[in-house]
This record gives sequence, C-alpha cells and structure tokens, in this order.
Amino acid sequence: MMQILELQLYKVSDLLKATECSIRTAINARAPIHRILPPELILAIFALVPARAYSPEDIFEAACGPYSLLATAELVPVTSVCKFWRSLAFGASTLWSSLSYGLYKSQSHPPYLPPLHISCLPPDCIGHGPLYVHAQPQGFNSEVHPYTTSGFLLKHGHQVEELHIRVKPHRTSASIAHRLAQFASVTIPATTLRRLVVRGICDRRRWQDMALFGDVPLNLSSLAMLDARFLPSNAAGSSLTRLLLCEYSSWAEKEPAIPLRNLLPFLAQNPGLEQVYLRGIAECEDIQSLPVVTMSRVRKLVVTPALGASQLLSRLRLSETCLLRLRGDIRSREQNEALSTAISSLGWSGAKAHLMWDGDRKKGAGGQVSLQVINRSAGGLRLDLYSQHGTDADVAQVIRTYLSFPPFVTAQELWLSGPLMRYFLEQGDGPPGAISPLSALSTLHLLNSAGLEYETADILWPDSTSQIAMDNLPNLTCLHCGPLCKKYLKGLVAVLGARAHANHPLARLFVSIPPGSDDSSLSDSEVNLTMQELVPEVEVGYALYDRVGHSWQSVVPRECTAEEEVHVQRWTKGEEVYDEEVHVQWPAWTEVVPECRPVASDPVVRPSDSAVSDDIFWFSTE
Repeated sequence: MMQILELQLYKVSDLLKATECSIRTAINARAPIHRILPPELILAIFALVPARAYSPEDIFEAACGPYSLLATAELVPVTSVCKFWRSLAFGASTLWSSLSYGLYKSQSHPPYLPPLHISCLPPDCIGHGPLYVHAQPQGFNSEVHPYTTSGFLLKHGHQVEELHIRVKPHRTSASIAHRLAQFASVTIPATTLRRLVVRGICDRRRWQDMALFGDVPLNLSSLAMLDARFLPSNAAGSSLTRLLLCEYSSWAEKEPAIPLRNLLPFLAQNPGLEQVYLRGIAECEDIQSLPVVTMSRVRKLVVTPALGASQLLSRLRLSETCLLRLRGDIRSREQNEALSTAISSLGWSGAKAHLMWDGDRKKGAGGQVSLQVINRSAGGLRLDLYSQHGTDADVAQVIRTYLSFPPFVTAQELWLSGPLMRYFLEQGDGPPGAISPLSALSTLHLLNSAGLEYETADILWPDSTSQIAMDNLPNLTCLHCGPLCKKYLKGLVAVLGARAHANHPLARLFVSIPPGSDDSSLSDSEVNLTMQELVPEVEVGYALYDRVGHSWQSVVPRECTAEEEVHVQRWTKGEEVYDEEVHVQWPAWTEVVPECRPVASDPVVRPSDSAVSDDIFWFSTE
C-alpha cells in the first residue's frame, strides 16, 4: 500500500514540475523582449557577451598572437535563462567556434579559462565554419571517440584554423616515445590549419624532427614551438610568415638545445618568414659545414643567447630592411667578440643610433645598456647588454668594442639617454670614452645636459693641447641639449667656447627648456643672448626632444614603437589580480628623458688652459 502511495506521489511531483515548466515557458514566450526583438537581433546581442580572448601564460607565446581562441564558457549563463534562449544560443554555431578538450592550469599564474569543453555542448552545435581548438595530452589516444582530440580532428580537422596543443612532459623515455608516436600519428585533413602552437612535449630527450598529423602538408602562417624539441618536417613552403622557437627547460638549465643543423634547413625551406623569435640556440662545433640561408623577407628577428646567435648570424644573409634584436652578457669576453664580429659581417651601415645606460643598481653593478642603430633602409639593430657583476669601466669597454664595428661606427647622428648617460662621454685618465669610435658623428642629442662639465664630458672638449682629435668627435657640428636647467648653462657655454677656440665650432644648437618652475627654467632671450657669439644658429623651445626629428622614437620605424607588440601579463599578489603591459620579445625603442632637477653642490672647476677663460665653471650632477 505504501509503495503505491509513493509511486502516486512521484507522479504528482513530476506532473507539477512539468506544469511549472510549461507555465514558465508560456510566461517567457510573452516576455516583452521576445515580442519586440526578433531572434536574429537576440543572437547579435549574445555575440556581444564579453568573451576573453586567449591570453598566453607567458609573453613569448604571445609573439605569435593575437589568437582567435575565446573563453566561450562565459556564454553558459546565457543558455540558463530559458529554454528559448538555450535553443537559440546552441543553435548558433558561430558562438561556439572555440572548443576545448581539457582543462589547463598554470602553476605560476591564475588558471586560464579555456573554451567550453566539447562534452558540454550539444552534438549538433558545431557548424561548418572555422574552428579554434585548445587540446590537452589526454585527448591523444588510439581510441576514436567523439570526445577525444583524435576523434574530433578526424571529423572536423578540415575546419580547424587554429590549434593549441599542450602535452605534459614524462620522465621515462618509453613514455616519451609513446606520447610522441601518438602525437605525430594523428592523421587529419589539415587543409585550413593556419596557426599551430605546440608546448611542453618533453624536456628529457634529444632533438628529433618529425612529421605531424600523418605527414599531411601543412599550410601554416604561424608556428610556435615551446619546449617541443622538434620541428615539423611537413611545414615547408612560402606560407609560413611567423616562427617562434623557445626552449624553456634548456634555458633554465643554461644548456641551449635548438641545434643549428636542424634550424638552418628549416629556415631555408620557409622563405616567406617575416618574423622569427628564437630562444635557446645551441652552439655548433662545425659551423662552416652548415648551409648559408638567405632570408630576404624577414622584418623582425630576435635571437638569444649570444654565442648561439653569433653562429646563426654568420650563416644568415639578411636584408638591410631587417630589424634585429640581440642580447649579450657584459661579463663574457668570448660572447662579445663573437657577437661583434657576426654583427659586422652583416655588412650594414648605420645612419642614426641611440645609446641608453640604465643605472638601476638592483640589476647589477653595471646595470643594463641598450645599443640601437637604424640605417637608411628603415632596418636596424638593437643590442641589449646586461651585467650582474663588474664596474662601470668594464661596461664602457664593452660598449666601445661594439661601437668600433659596423653598423654603429658609421652613425652620423646619435642620441644619448639614461641615468648614467655621462659615462658615454667620460674619458678620465683611462682609455677614450665609450663613444670615441664614432668619429663620423655630426649630430649629438644629449637628453641629460647636466653632464656637460669637463669632469664627466671631456670627450666633447679639446685635449690637453687644445686640439680636436679623432677621439673628440671632430665632425660634430650640431648639438641638442635637453632638458637644460639654468644650473648647467655655464657648462654648456664653456664647451661651446672650447670647441670654437680649437677651430671646431658648432654650426647649430638646439636647447630644450623644461616646463618647470621659474627658478629652474630658462627664457629664450637669455639662452640666445648667451650663445649668439658661439653658434651661428640657435633654437630654444619647450621640450624640443618631443619634436619629430629630435626624438628617437619619431625616427625609428613604426615596428620599433611596440604599439602592436603590447601583451597584457596577468600577475597575482595575495588575493589581488592585476594586469601589466609588457614588451619583452620586442620592447619599444624609446629614449629616457629625465626631469630637470637642479642639484646643490660645489662647482667643479676645470684647470684653466688657453682654450677657456678662468671664470667659466662646470657643475657636478652627483
């Protein structure tokens, strides 16, 4: 009897739920939004739901972006409003073009929210348009199941335009070989695949190239291989324009792993490359036996570390329109000699250069130095030097070594910036100043004019015999000082007078006045009156260093402003999450213009000689 009553109660309960559902459906159908807006417009509103684009966990992978992968899981609440909205949303295949086959958690950053898993979508939700897929290693197996990556790619591989594959490393070589065999043997009709990212295959195996997806010819436009330790042998042709190879595990172990014997043939097989980012190039013992590769279309090339980069550059033939970025260690004499030789072998001739010396002592005794040069073909080179040990004299010696070779030595216009800018000009009792090799220099921009006194800028002055030698920039005819404060006016007048007395006067002078307070700024008439007897042409204005032609950023090519290379890196601090814009792979080539802050100090007087009168003083900036 009790069982019969319970059965009837269940039936009544089910009937009530069905009735409630029918009532809600009827009410929702009469909702104003459904009577006013047609289904097409509602779908257009659904498409405006903020779906975060795929943001790589690191900035290196971002170099091959932007990506089309979206976090479609944010659309799930829309499907839970009512039955009509659910059927409408799941019926629009364009909303679910980004798919996932596994969750991915980052160990150092907040978990990336991947697209909605395929198992959460109706079977008929996938349309016939382009697909963007986020795959995980557990999806690669021998079973052909609709929810495995293998099964999905076999059915929809001809629609996949962007594919992100992350394979977890394994410890044993047997599991590595098994995983690689599964990965490479998945045969798909990859006719539409344009962007491929492969990350984390393994970190304990030797480099071995292989064909992907059953050796189907790949027509890729972008390829990123991170800790993969192989190159796809079936990705060859003129379609590939962007390449990223990065070995994180080898970088951490300080043992670069990308072999030149494999890399150079791959570059030769892809003549359409325009942007190439390489990190972790291994040295080669017999570099002369490797082929020489001509890369006439490459616009951006980034290579680290220095020894591997120098060997690679010796086997490349680059156009003068190429923009090249390198990194070097100030402490390694072998690296610097090899890299300077490789750079000079490019045969480039620089026209304008920018030297920046960062004085952040947290980065090491020598800080960081950036040497940048561009040529008349809108190409150029950026060399970033760093040091955690050493002295300022050691850094100056390395800088002088690089400036003694092309393309720097031929520069005719130079910008100097940074907190330690004065060390570019200082000679002292030791070797000539860091910029002494630039004897062809005719125009000099000093973005910290406080360093014009003889004690720290003696390269601008005549020598002890009142003569302008090769080390004193003999061809200098134009000087731009800014921002110039009244505190340092006498130092500028002194150096102009000394060069005029040595029969090497300046023809043009530009003075940038900081828009500061009255006691630290200069008036136009005051500067012109002081300089009119020393320089024929004088121009004074506020912040001339921001004018087109006077600022380094206005001179460099558009690609060097990093406007298109901004990557938003997400960081965590406790429970707070915040975003930061970074430019690591391709940072902006910009100068550093300090604020003018007069320093109260005792004057440093240069010993009088026949070139300068005794009443001229030079002021210390320390």
